[in-house]
Amino acid sequence: REKSKDDAGIAFVLNNMGEARASQGRAEEAEADYLRALEIYRKLPYPDPDLANACFNLGDLLRKRGKIDKTLALLKEASEVIEKTLGPDHPQMAKTLHNIAVIYMGQGGRVDEADGLFRRSRAISERAYGPDHPEVASSLDNHARLLEGMPDRQDEVAEMRRRVQEIRSKRR
Repeated sequence: REKSKDDAGIAFVLNNMGEARASQGRAEEAEADYLRALEIYRKLPYPDPDLANACFNLGDLLRKRGKIDKTLALLKEASEVIEKTLGPDHPQMAKTLHNIAVIYMGQGGRVDEADGLFRRSRAISERAYGPDHPEVASSLDNHARLLEGMPDRQDEVAEMRRRVQEIRSKRR
């Protein structure tokens, strides 16, 4: 059991090193750090919520490098880990679902899936942070962008845009 804690600590440090290297533009080194962290986290005898963070970080790095399929797989893994370790209504779940929805939005043809994920993400964010939080505004804004080309959903888009403006005006 003590070894597992040590391993989790090593994975945590590797993930942090990956973040530092990514912020310095050292993408290949960051990717190697993230991959090593993931390898360690996945071998632990228990699910660790920090595995989701490592998935999220590597996914973001890969997304920036155009590796969308790998990003999507990592985000889905992160959502599974979050659900098991933190619960389906944790704010980290909202962020992960939002990012999956953004990818679906960019892929075209996955509008219904993205629509559902944006709704679920926003509901989690509203419960966790309240209806006037910037995370809610971000979700509304992206959701409106998804729906703006659909003539039958324009009333919904207008309401979303109104709420975004309202939330952002309260933050100034």
